[in-house]
Amino acid sequence: MQPDKTLFCVEVEVVKSPHDPLPADCGGAFVNVYLAAADIRAALDEAESSLLHNHYRVHSLEAAFTVDLGEYMKDPEAEGEPEYDDLLALLDTGEIWYGTFHCYPPEEAPQRLH
Repeated sequence: MQPDKTLFCVEVEVVKSPHDPLPADCGGAFVNVYLAAADIRAALDEAESSLLHNHYRVHSLEAAFTVDLGEYMKDPEAEGEPEYDDLLALLDTGEIWYGTFHCYPPEEAPQRLH
């Protein structure tokens, strides 16, 4: 286990960019990013950095919260969310887990501010 790390879920909205792996008919998506970090600021920074590294353009960091493994129960209807053992592994490995990207059509994508 990584020393002094807490498990977080960061809810992120990404929008279409030229080299992202989103489907062509997707204007953007919401995704939960699970990771171990020293604090909530580090979790936000690491989630954004990981998505950028994978060619996603982050539109907004919607929310972030700690994941209590003692109370974690995967929603049986939630696609792509980690199992309990997956979350334990994140604490050990320092890896990042992307949940399912819930895409929306291009016409619903947020407009750029500039």
